[in-house]
Amino acid sequence: VLSTTAGGGVVVSTGKDDSPSAPAACNGLSGGDLGMCEASTVMVAVNATHVTVGHEVWTGTMWRLQQQGFAVCSNPELCADLSNVVKYAAAEGDPGTTTNKWVHVGVVKRTKADVSNKMQSTYAAYVNGYALEMDKFPGCSSTGTCRGRPSDSETYVAGESEPMDGPRKPNSFTGSYTDEAKDGQCYTDGNAASHCTDMFATHVALTFGSFRGASSATRTHFTGKLDEWRFWNGVRTRTDILEAMQRPLTPRLEASYGDPTSAVSADASVLMALYSFDGMGGNMVTPTYPKVDERMPPADRFNPAAYNGFASGVTTEETDDSGVVFYGKLDTVTVNNQGRVTVLEKPTVPGLYQVTVLLALPENSTQVAVDFIVNVTNPAGANLEMPMLDIMGKGGMGGVLPTFPVKNQAFQGFEFGLQLMGSDVQETAVGCMGSLEECKAGFRTSFGFTLGPMPHAARFSTVRGTNPGYMDMSWTPCDGDLGVTTMCFDAVDRHSNVTSGRVLPSKVSEQRCLTVEVVRDPPPMLELLPFGNLTVTMGNDTNVTAVAMDANCNDMVKIEVSYGLLVPIRDTMRSLGGGCGGTVAREMIFKPTLKMGGYSEEICVHAVDTGGLCGGAMPHRVTKCFTVTVARCAYALQLDEPLQDLAEQLGMDWIRLWSLNLGFLHPDAIVHSGQRVSVGMMYKVAPKDTVSDLTRRMGMPLQQLHDLNYGLSSAASGDTELLQARVTELCVVPDPCKGMKTSVYSGLVYTNGAFVAPTERREAA
Repeated sequence: VLSTTAGGGVVVSTGKDDSPSAPAACNGLSGGDLGMCEASTVMVAVNATHVTVGHEVWTGTMWRLQQQGFAVCSNPELCADLSNVVKYAAAEGDPGTTTNKWVHVGVVKRTKADVSNKMQSTYAAYVNGYALEMDKFPGCSSTGTCRGRPSDSETYVAGESEPMDGPRKPNSFTGSYTDEAKDGQCYTDGNAASHCTDMFATHVALTFGSFRGASSATRTHFTGKLDEWRFWNGVRTRTDILEAMQRPLTPRLEASYGDPTSAVSADASVLMALYSFDGMGGNMVTPTYPKVDERMPPADRFNPAAYNGFASGVTTEETDDSGVVFYGKLDTVTVNNQGRVTVLEKPTVPGLYQVTVLLALPENSTQVAVDFIVNVTNPAGANLEMPMLDIMGKGGMGGVLPTFPVKNQAFQGFEFGLQLMGSDVQETAVGCMGSLEECKAGFRTSFGFTLGPMPHAARFSTVRGTNPGYMDMSWTPCDGDLGVTTMCFDAVDRHSNVTSGRVLPSKVSEQRCLTVEVVRDPPPMLELLPFGNLTVTMGNDTNVTAVAMDANCNDMVKIEVSYGLLVPIRDTMRSLGGGCGGTVAREMIFKPTLKMGGYSEEICVHAVDTGGLCGGAMPHRVTKCFTVTVARCAYALQLDEPLQDLAEQLGMDWIRLWSLNLGFLHPDAIVHSGQRVSVGMMYKVAPKDTVSDLTRRMGMPLQQLHDLNYGLSSAASGDTELLQARVTELCVVPDPCKGMKTSVYSGLVYTNGAFVAPTERREAA
């Protein structure tokens, strides 16, 4: 709303129906019966400093208007917002008020019962999404503290008013029986199964800009401008109000507003009716939403036709600056199955004509009216060519985009761009008397573009170029844009003579519509080559390649890796090209060192995208892990590495190393790079084995045993049983000169995890 005076006035209320179509049942009523046709069940008034809300209630002898005022500057943040001269030009001379400033007013009404089962209502008021506080509570002194009754167990939100009686009262079993109730007080004969017919407020009108209640209270008519009113069933939170107060609601695209034809009192936040005053003329105001499903039983319908709207002292905002609301009608039109409308007989009189097309699904009898305007121009004159319009991808890339009914795809949080190109084949004005070159020299063509309803976040460039002329659109759809959006454009030419200054009448191209389906941004895809866990050899190169891609061509994806001790000797990232969404590959080459036999590590690879540009969007993260285990007792020789050098690194002599590799015919043979050799023998740990016992028996230095078995020093100390430390296999190099000739197990054999005498083994066999 926009108040043009400090006094403001009532912006919306329910009350008496003064229209010519007022029900005849309302004639001649008085007293409590006026509640059927004139009782105000809600009233909202706005002035420079306050938002006042209330309703009427029948006391038994008279109608009384109960009101509660909420101070605008009770919220310091709102007061500062209304004093912002950048946002409101009027704030420079009138800070901290609503006068001459467009503001969003939200009122939340809750109905509840007190301990005596009396029906009561509370109100909360918001301006521009800021919660207001009351000046004082009804019936309280300016210093008193009486928020809520002591016996009242209800919970109140910040800024919510003290409960006020009414507007209706509950069923009572104490009064005399009546067949019907028009005053909101419904008495029965004491039998819960029998009740009167509740007629309270069944014939009242919804009134914009004035108040016509059943009481003798008078309220100022509103002077200012209205733009849109929305009526919801269910309590709206401040978060709900902030999310939608500056966003146009499109129920056909978003199912989150609920179904008003099946709403019940328990439903939360169902959009019951939407009144948009864009382009309204006269006093009759009808809701633009919802459309009633005629198949529903009348008793179950939410019927917006029950409201008659008036605009008294109210200026409604126009959709354009022409002030034209009603147009001529075109009847000779056809529509094909793709929605293409063709005018069969052109009117003889140029001007604006209205076309109405009724749409319905084949299985649904409900029809929706689609209205648009056709501008019929005079075919005579110097501008004979209709301009052409092409819609191309962002920056003109990707060629011409497919138009309706083919869908283009966009992703939530990522830019969808297009380029409009208008062109015209006419090179000179018709009837130019000079030579062709002379006529061309003075002839200039430029273009403008007409846009239909656009997404609220769409941004357009200025028009550049002459013939052709271009304009760019950039749109980053977010949560509220999910679903299908259709945008329509046309090109308008402008021919002029630079010498004479003459401008030819413009012509408009054929309208082209682009359908865009906005889907959620998909997570990236990640593949590992080779797939699964790996067993690698000390000294040998092992390649692992991760490939990440994204179905969203506007997204970028990167690969992150979490390493432990096993760090690759080479880690390179490259773009694969030819893919979508920045397809990338990361190649990792692992080369375990000589003393890493037995080491095991889990390596995790993450594909991460950007998440998009919408507020609160988080990048998608896809993770795959694999385990790398370094084999014991195996080593890949490096280029020209002799066995003698390798033996020295492992603390053994070359003779033992040569004896472990029977394939080498000479200890000094030239080896090729990567040739696999054994640097020890695999030993299966037996019960009671300890590190100390094993080194004595094998004749191995402790350091050599640690070098051949990574992590053994931290897993088991000298006298710890290896099996208890979860060590089941080891790489050993027995020294026949230093090892034990006999052991405590002499005369026994090891089988099935235990030492037994040979005779026991034969008997078991």
